[in-house]
Amino acid sequence: MSNKLDFIVFGVGRSGTTAVSRYISATEEFHCGIERFHVRVDHSKLTMPFSFFSDEYLPRKHPNFKFSEADIIEKNVRIIRYGNKLPTYFYRLSGVLAEIGQPKGILCARAIRSVGYSFNTRSANSSDSWPRGRTALIACGDAMLLVSALQRIEDEEVLVVPHPAILDDWKAATSSILS
Repeated sequence: MSNKLDFIVFGVGRSGTTAVSRYISATEEFHCGIERFHVRVDHSKLTMPFSFFSDEYLPRKHPNFKFSEADIIEKNVRIIRYGNKLPTYFYRLSGVLAEIGQPKGILCARAIRSVGYSFNTRSANSSDSWPRGRTALIACGDAMLLVSALQRIEDEEVLVVPHPAILDDWKAATSSILS
């Protein structure tokens, strides 16, 4: 078991990052926090599993804090790999991969047209907590930033998980990710 974060899950918002992180955490030996550590955090200073219990990175009252805390306590010592999901890791991808010291990124990839449609749908729904101005135009900008970030790293540093694979057979996709 490593005392560092072992992997990160990222991708343009609405591309399946939450689903992948939940599927990973559903296994006995893995925990993937959901937006537990911000992109600006120095990931080399995180110590697993203790950083998940520190409110230095996220307020204790936040639901993502409680999710990690409950999952880690329930699994106790069976967890051998820890990760964190944050769609915007691509804002500082090469830096975060260097900080975790064993570059392992899991990129959730979804067609930008579908992502844009999801952004627009949520933005137009007045009862949704999604920000009103966060539309397909923002999704396109994020996609360009993601491509730029991927060009600056080595191919073997990131495993790409296509959104259709998650939808078609999440068990097979999760098994592939974990292996």
